[in-house]
Amino acid sequence: MATEEQLKQIVRAHAAGDDALMKTTVLQIAAHEARQGHSALALELKEMVDGIDGSRRIAVQTATAGRWLSVSKVTHSLSELIAPEGIRSRIQRILLEYRNRQKLSSHGLNSRRKILLQGEPGTGKSLTAAILASELHIPLYTVWMGLLASENEAETDARMGQVLEAMQSSTGVYLFTGCERLDDVRCPYSWRWIKRWLPILLKDDSQSVLVAEWDGRPHLDRDLISKFDEILIYSLPTETEIRQLLECKMRGYQEDFAVSEDLVQAAMGMCHGEIVRACNETIKEHILSGEPVSEELLYMLLLERRDAESWWREQAQQG
Repeated sequence: MATEEQLKQIVRAHAAGDDALMKTTVLQIAAHEARQGHSALALELKEMVDGIDGSRRIAVQTATAGRWLSVSKVTHSLSELIAPEGIRSRIQRILLEYRNRQKLSSHGLNSRRKILLQGEPGTGKSLTAAILASELHIPLYTVWMGLLASENEAETDARMGQVLEAMQSSTGVYLFTGCERLDDVRCPYSWRWIKRWLPILLKDDSQSVLVAEWDGRPHLDRDLISKFDEILIYSLPTETEIRQLLECKMRGYQEDFAVSEDLVQAAMGMCHGEIVRACNETIKEHILSGEPVSEELLYMLLLERRDAESWWREQAQQG
């Protein structure tokens, strides 16, 4: 049980708005309860204080970290993700296990919370991380690996240490993006550094969810891949998924918008993100001109973006 001084300290910390002191005191109580064999109470106390930090701690963390770590409160639902049913059902399983992690823990089992998302840019990986954060009612932290890494290896290690500390102290979904695009000229040790740090990240025992984006180049070691709890592989949308995506975006603005076969064929070979951008550009044009939504304009924008995307894909393959 909490001592008299600990109870007073919690009240003083709350009155002063000192979230860090309040959390430290409650964690001390939780540690004592764990030593007494009250593991369920200890875990419950730890989970309760995970959300204490709030916006003040988030602001301090991001100001200290700089451009390579950002945090946001996101609002997304699984219905927004246009993907094969297999991926959607596995995301639902991740959500179910995380929400019931205490029950699983009482049986010596861990919930899925270390997720690898593999696939081309624009296929829904970042949206998946945002959906996880929104559905679990926790912040989304984005770690921009291209900005985190510097020419100084010791400085890069120190920054990653800050990320690990944040994962322990502030529960959230931590999205590691741009791992495969570290500039080898600016950061010549990048691939060696990733192979050293990824196993350390995967040993994290916090309540945070780790999500790593990867486009498959270079290939991860089989041993590293096996350390993830779940691997979701994303691909370009099928004809059916393209139609669903166009209907979702355009009918969200104009209920009677008809998605023709020509529009579907114009979007073939495009990623989800580029299709959404073409829809948004069409809607903006309608808003600014006051004219009805034009299927011809959407068709033209889809073709333009498809050509640009094909060019960038060719450049990536050559590079």
